[in-house]
Amino acid sequence: MKPSPQGHWRRSAIAIALFAALIASGFLARDVLKRLGPPERCWEIKEMEGRLYKVNPCTGQFLLLGDAPEHGR
Repeated sequence: MKPSPQGHWRRSAIAIALFAALIASGFLARDVLKRLGPPERCWEIKEMEGRLYKVNPCTGQFLLLGDAPEHGR
């Protein structure tokens, strides 16, 4: 007995939807996944109040790097 073409397309659509959901969840959860690793990998550079800081949100540490470059000149 041959499977119906409609069933084949339904299975393909479900597989594609699951694959897209997996990719989207990985993209949206990258900050959460980063915090699960070692704290040394959490460092980010952020600009706050015209200054650049090296910030580690996993441990709460921060380090002033200097003034941020001015844009628009």
